[in-house]
Amino acid sequence: MAHILIPAAKQQHGQPRLYQISNESGALQFTQKQVGNLTHSMLISDDVMLVDALGEIFLWVGSGANYVERRSAFGFGIQYLRENDKPTKTPIHTFKEGLPINNEIWAQLFGEAALEQGSPASKNTKNTKSNEELGGPLPNSSPSNAASGTERAACNV
Repeated sequence: MAHILIPAAKQQHGQPRLYQISNESGALQFTQKQVGNLTHSMLISDDVMLVDALGEIFLWVGSGANYVERRSAFGFGIQYLRENDKPTKTPIHTFKEGLPINNEIWAQLFGEAALEQGSPASKNTKNTKSNEELGGPLPNSSPSNAASGTERAACNV
C-alpha cells in the first residue's frame, strides 16, 4: 500500500488527529482533516475516517463509504501505526455509522453530551469489547470478525 501519511511527530504533540480515507478521486487518499477540537460534524458519511486518539486508533466507517474504502481501512490503521512509530499493540477500534457507541475515549474526544442529545453522532458507531471479552487480541480484520458486530484488534504485526 503506497500512501503518503503525515507523521504524527510533525504535528501538535498530545492532540487527537482526524484523517479522511477516500477514493473519490479514483485513487485512495489519506488526508489530515483536523488536529484537536474534534466534532461529529467533521465525520464524512461517504468515507472512512481515522482518528488518532494517541493511545488508540478509531476507524469510523461512514454509511456511504464504498467497498474499497471499507476494505482498506484496517490496512491504513496498521500502516499509520508503523509510519508514526506507534506500538503495534495499539488498539484499533472500528465503528460503523448508524450503530450506537459505547467508548469513553470516543465520548471524550467528540463530546459525551452530543451522544446523549441524539445528534447525528449518536448514530455513527458500534460497540466495541475489550480483548479479554473477545477471548484475546484479534490478529486482523476479516469478514468473520465484521459479521460478529464487533471488531477490535491489538495489532500484532
